[in-house]
Amino acid sequence: MYGLKEKAIAKLLIKTLKIGAKSDDGLALTEWKMPGQASKTAGDFPSRCHEVLQKRAMRSGVGDMSIAEVNILLDKLSDEQKEEGQLPIFETFYTRMGAEELTWLIRIILRQMKLGASEKTILDKWHPQGEALFSVSSSLRRVCWDLHDPNASSYGEDTRNRVELMACFQPQLAQFQMRTFEQTLHKLGCTAEHPEYWIEEKLDGERMQLHMQEDPNHPGGKRFRFWSRKAKDYTHLYGDGFEDEGSALTRHLKDAFHEGVSEIILDGEMITWDPDTNKMLPFGTLKSAAKSEQMYENGARPLFRVFDCLFLNGNPLVKYELQERRKVLNKTVNDVYQRMEKHHFKEARSVTAIDEELRKIVENASEGLVLKNPRSAYQLNDRNNDWVKVKPEYMTGFGEELDCVIM
Repeated sequence: MYGLKEKAIAKLLIKTLKIGAKSDDGLALTEWKMPGQASKTAGDFPSRCHEVLQKRAMRSGVGDMSIAEVNILLDKLSDEQKEEGQLPIFETFYTRMGAEELTWLIRIILRQMKLGASEKTILDKWHPQGEALFSVSSSLRRVCWDLHDPNASSYGEDTRNRVELMACFQPQLAQFQMRTFEQTLHKLGCTAEHPEYWIEEKLDGERMQLHMQEDPNHPGGKRFRFWSRKAKDYTHLYGDGFEDEGSALTRHLKDAFHEGVSEIILDGEMITWDPDTNKMLPFGTLKSAAKSEQMYENGARPLFRVFDCLFLNGNPLVKYELQERRKVLNKTVNDVYQRMEKHHFKEARSVTAIDEELRKIVENASEGLVLKNPRSAYQLNDRNNDWVKVKPEYMTGFGEELDCVIM
């Protein structure tokens, strides 16, 4: 963040160009919203800057600044809060850039790019598989490095469903519930031959993926990474190893994995757990509970509820059925009481089971239910009918909020 708006940049440019504030060009910059006699750039400040700069450009062509040099000066600009510190930086940009380059730099500072193109357009130009890889990894770095040759395919048709250890991905999401339970089970893929489905409690927490890798050079021998559904890295909060004394979670997980587990990716929900009441607390308490746990304070703590295993010892598991992935999870992960636990589910075959479980959820004031097809594969960055969420507010007769008239 640079803390610079149009008015402040206009003043800096006037001083850089050494023109009068009341001159025609000075007023064109400061009064950029006003239409000029021969100008069509009213309301577009960077374009108005270009009109003024091209008359006094120090360079007629492309400047000689590298991207690295520009980044260094932009970092300095973000640290400067006063005009006397900002002015020398703008003067450097002016002497070493052409008018067009400087105009785009101003757009960057203002965060007003107005490219007329979406991220998909740019990623498709970079590589035919660029948008697909970015949609599941949320990593521009990975797209640039893995797909650097636009004429070569680094991945096969499974690009959208590829998981890699220590690389963030977009998880599978649950579809919204249909109008009736019968329709829901039909969409879920339940048939007379395969009527089974799973019912899980929907947790009020933050979707989280845990990556663990064996590393003899790391304290404790294992290295961890945590990412949220929005691809935010939370390793600093939950810990990067067994010996991370400032972690809110990993220092408690020394007995969580079976012997022989060297690499694993787990998908689950990070929730806040109150050991005194033995109940889950609202999502809004998660960050404060994690920070309190980092400082060894008693009270609410983060608890990782795991419901899927997607990678084990070099082998991606996303193509396997959920019921097979659950078997792998049971054989590789031990419950660590109120720290990391496998999320419970109930096997069901009838429509009435949903009603019964939903009434329990309402009684306990929980979020809702997630219905899963145990015969389904895992689909990254997808919301499909293999997982369906059912919330009380979706259903007639289960609502928790009422309109009342006070008599």
